[in-house]
Amino acid sequence: MRKILLILLVAVCIFAASADDIAKSFDRIVKDYGYPFEQHYVTTSDGYILKLFRIQHGIKDANETSTNGRPAILIQHGIFDSADFVLTHGPDLSPAFYLANAGYDVWVANSRGNKYSRQHKTLNPDKDAKFWDFSFADMVNDYKANIEHVRSETGQTKIAVIGHSQGTSSMYAGLSTDAGWFKDRVSIFVSLGSVARLDNLTSKLLKFIIETPIVLSTVKKLGIEEMFPSNFLTKSTFILLCGAIPQICQFGAKIIADSDPRVDSSEWARIYFGHFPSGSSTKCLEHYSQIFLSKKYQSFDYGAEENMRRYGTRTPPEYPLNKVSVPVAKFTGSSDVLGDAQDNEWLSAQLAHTLVFDKVYDYGHLSFFIAKDMNYLADMLEVLRKYHHTNTASEEVGISS
Repeated sequence: MRKILLILLVAVCIFAASADDIAKSFDRIVKDYGYPFEQHYVTTSDGYILKLFRIQHGIKDANETSTNGRPAILIQHGIFDSADFVLTHGPDLSPAFYLANAGYDVWVANSRGNKYSRQHKTLNPDKDAKFWDFSFADMVNDYKANIEHVRSETGQTKIAVIGHSQGTSSMYAGLSTDAGWFKDRVSIFVSLGSVARLDNLTSKLLKFIIETPIVLSTVKKLGIEEMFPSNFLTKSTFILLCGAIPQICQFGAKIIADSDPRVDSSEWARIYFGHFPSGSSTKCLEHYSQIFLSKKYQSFDYGAEENMRRYGTRTPPEYPLNKVSVPVAKFTGSSDVLGDAQDNEWLSAQLAHTLVFDKVYDYGHLSFFIAKDMNYLADMLEVLRKYHHTNTASEEVGISS
């Protein structure tokens, strides 16, 4: 009887929260705020079927006879996250809405294996371990498929790309190993909370997982290929805890990503964690573990024999960041414990030849979506208007703290 009552209590709480963004799906949040919504399916070269969401214009453009021709932007989330992350700051200052109101055609991606992209042409994520045989390096294929789809749908030669966290790790892998392909298709890469080398990683949770190899090796021996999935238990737990005591989730942000939770809003942290986690592969964490332990931003280490077959060397090659040719704008948080400021100084030095903007804010890793002060959006918009210009008559967007 107690179990039944507990289940009923959880269901009632979730139902009560359903009128709040904390429990809504991406499409419902978009539609409830009056923005247009489209859902697209994109298939990668290695068979993953991804959901790609589109917000074609802002609220004040709804009555225009044509909204085609707006410069397109593709936004890519980080590890264990989903497209929901760009909708967690209300109808005006959520990055996706902010950019749509500024005149951009906004596309928001979902990485393979997250709650929206658990499909494959031949593999079943619940039965086939091979489905989860990917790290952020393989997500370069996700970027390529999504970029080509956006270009095809919009007829635009080049689009802008915004990446956060793991979304920067995979993008830098692609920009450095296939520089010409991306240079022909991307006008500017906006890098939020950049993660390449992890020498100064201090995230308590991530460091515990990746610092000691036995943790991940035990997980693999147990046959756990998917980490932190989105399911009824995780979703209801975060909704209940964050809904009742928002400060708990603000503290959660401190353990995971932001050393100074005071810069983040407990209200927006509450919304964010209602959509977190969204799942990914164990191999993604294994790749970051290798980078942390080797102190190199490098390809996945398969062991000497397999490395020889794949790379032609016994050790995995470092990503050649000197070959990046797309303009890069970097936004770094001073209290970011994942994309550490010192590690980002190293990254900026590697990208000096193509870096067009580089600024440190009083932010943590998640602050780009839940901060009390979202003024970085104005800087990002200025960069985008310079390198990915819009001539539409959209409203002037403002920011208030």
